[in-house]
Amino acid sequence: MCIPEDTPIPIQLTNKTIHYKIVTVHRRAGNQNKCIWTITPKEEVDCFQFSASNDWLDEKQGWGLKSNKNGSLDQIGLSTQKKPLKIAKFVDTNLTCEWHGYPADYCKNSQDVPSCKVLEKWKKNNLISKTNFSKIRQRKPCNL
Repeated sequence: MCIPEDTPIPIQLTNKTIHYKIVTVHRRAGNQNKCIWTITPKEEVDCFQFSASNDWLDEKQGWGLKSNKNGSLDQIGLSTQKKPLKIAKFVDTNLTCEWHGYPADYCKNSQDVPSCKVLEKWKKNNLISKTNFSKIRQRKPCNL
């Protein structure tokens, strides 16, 4: 499946349609100031769709994870220091129902720390442990 970059892709939810856009700046390794995706564009869209369907999106921001068949979390991107990242952040900055995302470096950037509401849902569904919940909130590295 070929997904065009910078083109809004419709995502059908139960009560509305929102759009997701693959943003080229988070796909090109040349920008040292941006975290980059290491998953395919299709996997990125799937991660967003999974986040939307699990109510991990707030009004203008949300977070995502990519779990594998073993129940553990897969790497989705690399930090600016080339460290593996496993949490995605999604934003709808202008509240237009047009979202985009990037791998979130919660240790380096306070705005990349998932909300307590989302972390609670992840903990309740055994996607993260109680210890990792606390470490993420405190912006400390953890073994996701």
